[in-house]
Amino acid sequence: MSESITIQLPVPLTDAEKTELGQYLTGRLMRLKALEEEKKQEFNRIKTEMEAEQTEVDIVATAIYKGAQERPVNCQIQYNCPEPGWLQIIRTDTMTLVIERDMSKKDYIRAAELAQMGAE
Repeated sequence: MSESITIQLPVPLTDAEKTELGQYLTGRLMRLKALEEEKKQEFNRIKTEMEAEQTEVDIVATAIYKGAQERPVNCQIQYNCPEPGWLQIIRTDTMTLVIERDMSKKDYIRAAELAQMGAE
């Protein structure tokens, strides 16, 4: 009595099979290379997103820690104040002094322009 079974055994490849497998292998290698490039691009995209999130977290954490946050605030520039050649910048929301300094050449020009506009 006998029976038939199938076993995986080495079988010599024909030249046509070798060519076909070579082409298949080349296709798989190219796909692998494309996937590696895609992975690299995705990694860079995620890294950029993470860096942006970290920046936002840092900004908010700093605001919470300091109890204040940088925001645009309307201010008024007062030329030749508190004395000639000086200027003051005052917050209009709290009317507090932000900056007091010597006037620059540009400040003198702007003060003269404003004075001339007021005289007209």
